[in-house]
Amino acid sequence: MSHWLASIETNAGGAVSFIDATGLELTRRLNGGNEAKFTLDARDPKVGDLAIASRAVALYRSGTLRLRGRIWEPLVYRAESVTVKVCDPWFTLEHRRVRTTTRYTATDAGTIAWNLINDQNSLSTTRIRQGTVTASVSRDRTYERGKQVAEAIKQLSEVINGFYFRLDPVDGVAGTHAELMVMPATASGTTRAGVKFEFGEETISNIEDYDVSVFLPRNRVTATGAPLEGEGEITAVATNAASITTYDLFDEEASFATVETTGTLQEHADEEVRANPIKTYSLSLGPDAPMLWDNFDVGDIISFYIENGELTETGTARVVEATVEVTGEDSERLKNLVIQAV
Repeated sequence: MSHWLASIETNAGGAVSFIDATGLELTRRLNGGNEAKFTLDARDPKVGDLAIASRAVALYRSGTLRLRGRIWEPLVYRAESVTVKVCDPWFTLEHRRVRTTTRYTATDAGTIAWNLINDQNSLSTTRIRQGTVTASVSRDRTYERGKQVAEAIKQLSEVINGFYFRLDPVDGVAGTHAELMVMPATASGTTRAGVKFEFGEETISNIEDYDVSVFLPRNRVTATGAPLEGEGEITAVATNAASITTYDLFDEEASFATVETTGTLQEHADEEVRANPIKTYSLSLGPDAPMLWDNFDVGDIISFYIENGELTETGTARVVEATVEVTGEDSERLKNLVIQAV
């Protein structure tokens, strides 16, 4: 089994102390931030090395860095224990704002995402560096002063033909915690034909429990943008006639208050349409499940099969979130998985 070690550090990267990372849960995400949580005995002298925001923690699995991030809120002190939350720099972007109105014309979406981060680096480091930013689709975008940076990047990734991104931890570079990796919509990761998750009789039964959530379609969406002087709010409408024929009309509205161009607003309206009911799968896994990093990563395509009574779900899916639990010095397992069918 793998051995986990936590290094309490300054944000610049200097090690302060080391602890065995037991009672640890680490969650890795596609199109989002990575985080971990662990506990220390309240009487451990290394509790004195903890400090919210000004200290960081690096988590190593058998010598390989799997997460580096700041000690985040809440840092909770109790009579018997201290609970430590560690978040990578994505969560910092939730507390960063565009300083001046910025416009991009016919600019690659991944480049826009990196520029939004790098503009923040010029003000105060985000502790993110540029990794591989693969070209995707050119976009026109305007970001008003005050726009949250994390929200801007998420919205940019979610439009039709958007992109996928990851934050990967960075080791050995002073002051840098992660790098931005951008992948086109057609290539979020690797197809892992041998990685299977199954529930039911006469299966490999490495799923212990599951949650399949089914959501209504949205087949007409009216998107509202920014109010233009003398013209009122701009709007864009997207519909799916075949879906309306099948399911009847499900009419929704969406607001994008900082969008000033009809082309960009139309992209958002198109993305909000769901022609068919959608499903999300949350899997609770057994001890024999394939392991994150060893067998797959977030963004990879895996196979799943669920058979239980009248329910049969099968196909391939993209891994969007994985949680690893470390229960002892050398005891780990893949605890939960969130996947989206492809």
